[in-house]
Amino acid sequence: MTLWLNLSLRAKVLLSFLAVLVLMAALGGTSLWTQASLGRTTDTLAGQALPNAVRLGELMESLNRYRRLELRLALAAAVHDAGDVKGAEDDFPKTRAAVETAIRDYAANVNADSPDGHSLRTFTEAWQRYTAATAKLVGLIDAHDDAGMQSLASGPLKDAFRAVISPLTDTLDWNARHGQELARAANATREAARTAVLGALAASLALGLVVILAMSRTVARPLTAMADALGRLARGDLEGAVLAQQERRDEVGLLGRALAVFRDNALAVRLLEQEQAALRTQAERERKAAQAAVADAFEAQVASLVDALATAAREMKDTAESMADAAGVTRDRSSAVASTALQTSANVQMVATASEELAATVQEIARQVERSRLQAQDAIADCAASTEVVGQLRDSTNRITEVVEIIAGIAAQTNLLALNATIEAARAGEAGKGFAVVAGEVKALATQTAKATEDVTAQVQRIQGLSERTAAAIAGMQSAITGMADIAMAIASAVEEQTAATREVARGINEAATGAEDMSRDITQVSAAATTTGSAATQIKGTSGKLAEHADVLTGAVERFLGTVRAA
Repeated sequence: MTLWLNLSLRAKVLLSFLAVLVLMAALGGTSLWTQASLGRTTDTLAGQALPNAVRLGELMESLNRYRRLELRLALAAAVHDAGDVKGAEDDFPKTRAAVETAIRDYAANVNADSPDGHSLRTFTEAWQRYTAATAKLVGLIDAHDDAGMQSLASGPLKDAFRAVISPLTDTLDWNARHGQELARAANATREAARTAVLGALAASLALGLVVILAMSRTVARPLTAMADALGRLARGDLEGAVLAQQERRDEVGLLGRALAVFRDNALAVRLLEQEQAALRTQAERERKAAQAAVADAFEAQVASLVDALATAAREMKDTAESMADAAGVTRDRSSAVASTALQTSANVQMVATASEELAATVQEIARQVERSRLQAQDAIADCAASTEVVGQLRDSTNRITEVVEIIAGIAAQTNLLALNATIEAARAGEAGKGFAVVAGEVKALATQTAKATEDVTAQVQRIQGLSERTAAAIAGMQSAITGMADIAMAIASAVEEQTAATREVARGINEAATGAEDMSRDITQVSAAATTTGSAATQIKGTSGKLAEHADVLTGAVERFLGTVRAA
């Protein structure tokens, strides 16, 4: 606390606003960190996970078309439909090319070291075995080997297709788990950002209250007390003016010490004035006593006029000497009072200078508050940019949902085709058993595809929910920063009021300086009057001496006259 009191007002204000700026920077850094983390999650989803899911769905759909074409060929061969067999064989190259294209598109976005890369290598090997088995099936059909064809279709070919589908199913499971991990990471980021924002907001509010209390107790209250003391000094209440905080080393302590010097000098001037009044009273009493003595002597000694005149001359000489001494004392005291008055005027000027420095410090506070308000506006703009990024993430997930719905529709159609194939196989009887097995596999594949699309839809919906909550958190951050900007504006208003009060103090001090200068001029005039009085007393002393000489001459003349009369 002592260190805080000894800091200058400029240092107090700069430290307070520096702490506020540090908290605002922490809040902005948290916002940027949250934005970057969400951006990385979005990039992972938009650049890898979701495109992989789409391309994987396209690949599985191409495989299902290839499998359906294979089943169509086997069914046509089983019922000896040469035209359908020829059409299916003609469609094989185009369908296989579509599968190869889907494989290349999917492989282009897969990291070789990831689980997707391992599954892709397993799938590629299984696909080569499956295409070889399919080529063997075509050869058996062309050779009209129904038994070999049925054995291959119901056994090895079925196992080969399962080996092709199995890595893709594993990849779908891995993508689902990866999506859950991304969702948990996004949720953890949101919770961390929320905790950091709440902590920074609480710290900002606490620091604001501490700054307000500290400035009120260490600056506003002492200045108010000094303004009251200055008013008492201006009214002449020197004993009632209480000047505290003089031990402080900041501008408040400097102002208190200057006012204390001003009060002490004013008390000294008052004591000198009282002493001068006492001297004037004493001189007046002595002058009246001398006049009474001269009058009594004149009335009592009319007969001895010459002796009375001589006595009066001697008493006048003594009185003149006393007046000269009193005038000398008055002149010396007036010189001391004039010097004290000049010192008082200098002290008042020093107080005025301190008041002007205080006004400059308050203006610096106003500039710092304006700077804080501008930085709060920049933080609000950053929050708005984060909200826009979250909105773009929400739009991307909506487009992904549309793609997943298309895949789900294709799976439903595949399931319907499998059901129709099962019905047709049942109608075919014994000849359609192999076809029924194939239709069951197609239906199972369609069911797996529908389940995978449901998982992808659930993950996308979870990401959409996280995006909405993130947008709400950023909106809360923006509201908190706006509240801090409002607090900065309130502080600026208080600083403007403090500036006006400081100007009033400076104006009162300047008026006190003018009064001190007037008092110095009056005391100088008193000193001049005392000098004039001393000169007059000296002249009276000389005149009284001449009067005594004239009295002696008159005495001799009277004695000669009386001697002449007696002699006559």
